[in-house]
Amino acid sequence: MDVLVALLAVALVSWVYRVAFTGLLGGDRLPASVRGRLDVVGPAAFAALVVTDLAGQPAPLLLPMGAAVVAAAITARLTGSHVAAVVVAGLAWWACSAPWA
Repeated sequence: MDVLVALLAVALVSWVYRVAFTGLLGGDRLPASVRGRLDVVGPAAFAALVVTDLAGQPAPLLLPMGAAVVAAAITARLTGSHVAAVVVAGLAWWACSAPWA
């Protein structure tokens, strides 16, 4: 029961933060430079989670990891598509970690 109460409390606090941010700082009140950078907050947070997970991996994974990061960065820069960047990163990882590599 204590766990359920804690989860509900955290959910409520999270909801209040979300409502406060969007209600008090609507998109029209933010400077254009901030609004433009908000598009990359989600992918950056996800990338931080992935990097922290992969950081403890052995050295042989550094080549596929580096290739995937470089391929994703180039693809994202050229196309502006997050989906294309993830697909190309996955293909680069697979190509560098396959048995023939």
